[in-house]
Amino acid sequence: MNNTFVNKRSKGLLPLFFLLAFGACKKESTDIGLGLVGDDVLEEAKKSIFTQAICRTVADDSIRTDILSSGLFGIVNDPILGESRASLIIEPRVTETGTGSVGKVADSTKLILKFDIDQVVGGSPYRLLLGDADAEITFDIYKMGEDIPDSAYNTYRPLLGDKIGEYTGGFDFSNKETVIDEDTLMVTPELRLILNNQLGIDILGLPMIDNTELKTVLKGIVLVPREVVSGTGFITAFETKISASRLVIFHDTTELTIPLVAESKRLNYFETTPSVELDAQLTGSGHFNTSYLQSLSGTKVKVEFPELNDFIKTRDRIVINEAHISFLLEDGSVVEDNFIAPPRLLLYAVDSVSDQTAFFEDLLDFQLGQTLNYGGTYLASSESYDFRFNRFLQRLVDDYRLKGVDNFKGFYLRVPTDSPIVPHRAVLNTDTTQRAIKLSVTYTKLN
Repeated sequence: MNNTFVNKRSKGLLPLFFLLAFGACKKESTDIGLGLVGDDVLEEAKKSIFTQAICRTVADDSIRTDILSSGLFGIVNDPILGESRASLIIEPRVTETGTGSVGKVADSTKLILKFDIDQVVGGSPYRLLLGDADAEITFDIYKMGEDIPDSAYNTYRPLLGDKIGEYTGGFDFSNKETVIDEDTLMVTPELRLILNNQLGIDILGLPMIDNTELKTVLKGIVLVPREVVSGTGFITAFETKISASRLVIFHDTTELTIPLVAESKRLNYFETTPSVELDAQLTGSGHFNTSYLQSLSGTKVKVEFPELNDFIKTRDRIVINEAHISFLLEDGSVVEDNFIAPPRLLLYAVDSVSDQTAFFEDLLDFQLGQTLNYGGTYLASSESYDFRFNRFLQRLVDDYRLKGVDNFKGFYLRVPTDSPIVPHRAVLNTDTTQRAIKLSVTYTKLN
């Protein structure tokens, strides 16, 4: 740990609680606490730089998949992290009960899914695609063999029913022109899948076409990726709660449409086969000079700073002006158009009892009014992510000084599971000999 001096003085002594709560709605800056304390009560501010860290990739937390903003699907062979699969469960629902199609003969049955191409985060669009857009994959389509649960985590595995289709090929993400009543219209990209026509025959054979009767022959549809045919494969997203995504049964000169609507249930489940390098960390211990982050309940990185624990235990009465940490991406890990950098990362505390991921706010014993802004936005110029954790460190220091308890167990670093819902991954340079992780604390002692 290196110490340097920062020449700053301030005015107006106020309780530490106010120092902590002040500016809760603002991004933490280097001047928190300064400007609030009186003449000649603070020594010169000091800056400590911490150079030692212990980093390791561990399994990420389970996530609920029924509340994600879109339905992910696909399979990708990541050249660094290994294979990832996203299977999708959807529920077509009848919107108009009737008998108009009952008894008709089904000519063909198709599932049409609209692609969810982009999401906007912070004013910037992010394409919902991981991998090679020109790749080809194979996947199978099944009936659900049980009712779709109201909620589920990524560890849920459905009971599969009859296989009703399969697909091999690529996905066309481009818009198409179509002519309707002599008007040329632009149709957003969609995937059209031919299903076993017996499904259409069974539905049209129902005594009444409503959702109760429909569930006797179709509780839901499951898309399960099988293998990558060419390229790296890909994982993308479908809009599964809009009527443009639909099950269509063609008969006679007309058709029966059973759409995916806002009330339709939708679940994902994810599977990963880690690479040799990744598996070494998941089953190992100690420090690693490269660490791996996968979204969608793949992996997170645990980072410990023994020197910061020593700093917390000094028992000095101090004000934390700035606590700053920066993480760098590994050179060459970003592949434009295929494996781009996540637009942001999330920094969490480690619960001192359970060792699980914890929000900073949950470990503070007072309410700040809203979620704190800790940063984490990707900085393309430096290929890094910066965070500030001033108030959290202030609480840790005060807890040890007043109670003799050190609640700092390190940090967890994660890729967000949503907003945007891109199955991003990040490879971090965590080599401490290269100063790839930079942690510094600027603080002022109270007289």
